Amino acid sequence: MSDAGRGGRPPGAAQNGGNSMPAPGGDVAKLADDVANKMSLATLSRRPDVGRVGRPIALESNHFEIRLSGKVMVVQQYYVQITDPFRDKVDRDEKREAFFRAVDMNCGPNKFFSNKYEILYDGESICYTLSKFNFPQNPVGHFVKFYEMQFFL
Repeated sequence: MSDAGRGGRPPGAAQNGGNSMPAPGGDVAKLADDVANKMSLATLSRRPDVGRVGRPIALESNHFEIRLSGKVMVVQQYYVQITDPFRDKVDRDEKREAFFRAVDMNCGPNKFFSNKYEILYDGESICYTLSKFNFPQNPVGHFVKFYEMQFFL
């Protein structure tokens, strides 16, 4: 069964160590900058009315409050993969702890994370920041090791 259309990554994107993920910069960065420059608040879609057809269901979702300062802000989105080579699955609490430990160990001027207070992490696989990560030159992926886990961007 394909993940396409179900909220998953397209087949071949950032799988198994990120071998198929393009390196940040170059064409990818140019495309992202071009799209960001063409966007305006007028391009945002309005939410349709609440649905009333079908049976009600309980729904749980992540929610992060974002307050805008009235100026245009560019938000970076990164795919995060945290794995343990000795286990098949790492639970959400362990991923969250591993992620923020990596942030604390690698945060500051000229380090991977420039400001830990500009980072939102969903506890699973997506990270949002207000500033770009300080990647080494031309990486395919970047690993930060600690204990038995790896933090992949």
